[in-house]
Amino acid sequence: MQKPFTALTNPGKLRRLRELAELAITRYDLDQPELTYHCFETNLLYKVTTKSGQCFILRLASPGWRTLEDLQAEALWLHALHVDTGISAPRIIPARSGEYVLPTRIPSVPDPWNVSLMTWVPGQLLGKHLNETNLEKMGALFAQLHQHSGSWTP
Repeated sequence: MQKPFTALTNPGKLRRLRELAELAITRYDLDQPELTYHCFETNLLYKVTTKSGQCFILRLASPGWRTLEDLQAEALWLHALHVDTGISAPRIIPARSGEYVLPTRIPSVPDPWNVSLMTWVPGQLLGKHLNETNLEKMGALFAQLHQHSGSWTP
C-alpha cells in the first residue's frame, strides 16, 4: 500500500509528480521528449528537450494556485503578445486535443494539476543582478505589457 501523498517527503512528492508530468507530456506531439527537473517554487517546472534539440518548459500548476479559467486566459494573452508585439514572452503550445491547459491527475496524487507546455525562452534570471540598466529595461517592458493589456480584449 502506498503512503498518502500528503505524508510523503518533498522528494517523495516530486517522484509522484514526475509520473504525472510523464503522463501529461504524452498528450503533445513531441518527438521523444526528455524531462529534466528545472525547479519547484509556486509551480513544478520541467525542461523538455526533444530528439531534435527543441526545448520547452512543462509547467505543473500547483492545485489552488490559479483556476483553470485563469490559466486559459493567460495562454490567450501570451498568444496575443506573440502576435501583436515584439515581446519575447513564452507561448503556450496546444496539446493534440487543442487544449492549452490540461487538468491532469493520477491515482497516487489526490488533486488534478493543470499542465501547460510553453516555448523555452533562453536567458538568465536577473533578480540577483539588478542594476540601473536592467531596471530601466524592466520598466520599458512593463510599460509595453500595460499598453498591450489596456487595448487587448480576450
